[in-house]
Amino acid sequence: MILEGPPHSEGFVHAFQSLYYRTRKRAQVGQGSGSQEVPHLSGAGTVIPEKPGIDLPCLRRLGLGVAAESIMHEDYKLLENMNKLTSLKYLEMKDTAVNISGDLKPYLDQIALIEGQGVALKQAVYMFDAYSKKLEAKQYKNMETRDGVL
Repeated sequence: MILEGPPHSEGFVHAFQSLYYRTRKRAQVGQGSGSQEVPHLSGAGTVIPEKPGIDLPCLRRLGLGVAAESIMHEDYKLLENMNKLTSLKYLEMKDTAVNISGDLKPYLDQIALIEGQGVALKQAVYMFDAYSKKLEAKQYKNMETRDGVL
């Protein structure tokens, strides 16, 4: 799954929500003392002492946004690596299929030849069956005329 599209797409919203809940749990750990823990780029929290004039909810949201970008960047790198690996696997499967088809070419030609011979044999059987039915009808007619004469 590749997370493309505008920031309001479903994948983006889901990634941001999961990040929000993870970092929120981390931030709640440091709330027991007189300081606040704010998510940092590395994913660990940075403890900021409470001071007048600092808007902690805004700072917390900013930390969440930065952490979200960091995690999404890691997710994109992972998806990019997965896409590269998948394309390599598909190329390997294509090469295997080409090699197998090259190895099987003589056998496929023999199968086509045998199939053609089978069709010719089937036509000969139908002709023989029609001829035998005609011969049997002729013989039956001869027997009737002979039995009628005798």
